[in-house]
Amino acid sequence: MVRAGPVKTEFGEAALALENGGHVPTEKIGVTSEKVAERVWTLIQHPRRLLYVPGYLRLIPWLELSFGWIIDQVGPLLLKKQEIAK
Repeated sequence: MVRAGPVKTEFGEAALALENGGHVPTEKIGVTSEKVAERVWTLIQHPRRLLYVPGYLRLIPWLELSFGWIIDQVGPLLLKKQEIAK
């Protein structure tokens, strides 16, 4: 299974061209589709159960299990703060 994170595509350019469009976060942190294809090819040659692209995403499940409770506590507070700011 391949778990690809943000991938740079032509969507970013298309979003900028729209009247109400703007920058898309994947412009800076996304990987190229070529990189994803390269990693999939590696997975075909050396099978394993799971592949994260980019590799740092393999930390996400661990972080979620370890620190998810913080998000559960802080998340509602941040939403309230955002509502007050409006």
